[in-house]
Amino acid sequence: PKIKGLSMVPYWTYRDFLEALPSEVPARLIVIGGGPVGVELAQAMAQVGSNVTIVAPTVLPRECPEAQQALLGALVNVSGIKFVPSRVVEVLRLIPGEVTVVLEDNSRLTGSHILVATGRAPNLKSLELKKAGVAHSSAGIVVDTKGRTSAKGISAAGDVTNLPDRYSHFAGWQGFGAVKNALLPWFLRGLLGPDRTVVPRVTFTRPEVGAVGMSKQEAQRRYGREGRRWFLVQVSNENLDRAVADGEAAGGFIQVYVHKSGRVLGGTVVSNRAGEITSLLAVAVHTRVHVKQLATALHPYPTYTFALYKVWVDAA
Repeated sequence: PKIKGLSMVPYWTYRDFLEALPSEVPARLIVIGGGPVGVELAQAMAQVGSNVTIVAPTVLPRECPEAQQALLGALVNVSGIKFVPSRVVEVLRLIPGEVTVVLEDNSRLTGSHILVATGRAPNLKSLELKKAGVAHSSAGIVVDTKGRTSAKGISAAGDVTNLPDRYSHFAGWQGFGAVKNALLPWFLRGLLGPDRTVVPRVTFTRPEVGAVGMSKQEAQRRYGREGRRWFLVQVSNENLDRAVADGEAAGGFIQVYVHKSGRVLGGTVVSNRAGEITSLLAVAVHTRVHVKQLATALHPYPTYTFALYKVWVDAA
């Protein structure tokens, strides 16, 4: 990120961070960024005794406000992390062994280490793509829905492309699809683009936050106000017997966004089992199955996925 003075002080990225552990646990860690990597590593360090502060406008900016608030509550009230809703504008090294960050309101925070978790950008400089006739931008290598670049015979996959979802499982899917499209006959090929591929995402904090398909905000932008062309169904973990029995009911929920036609548009899950529940939601979104059909599929009891059964019945 373009932060004044950052290049003049030592700081960690997530790669440096993982390489430094477990030999060094930071006494006072300042995490710049509230995205998935930032909150995951912040909580992990708090659990091993580090005094952690997150500086970001919000946490998980892509997720719905309810999910943001649920996770923020867990980070602050359970993990003991300090959250400062601001941006870092400058980094200073005033005392050996300490790093000071200056915030946009000119206040200051001091820590022993800094973790920069504000996102990644493709590193394309050494590839000489222009010579190969491969179109690219600061967002990455431009690919079509089959993983092909602008140069004949050259495909690209993963975080190096300009596709918006940068997750390891999506990168693997792109790689598989690019090879399939390059080597197999036309009738065995498939599309890779996000318009045809449902890309679930999970932030592995405690609780986990999972989402797939349209977000609540996207449904509002596309279909207007809730209750007209789409509606929301929510089940709280407090009404889920398994979560209550495990002592994990507080703050957790499942939200599912359903088109008036009965098609599942997307959903958000906050739960210590959000990854598994989101996987089932991804199937519902991808297959475009009507909620009435989903409601007829019985789920075992007591499980976390039984909450989905409640959702389908309510939506049907």
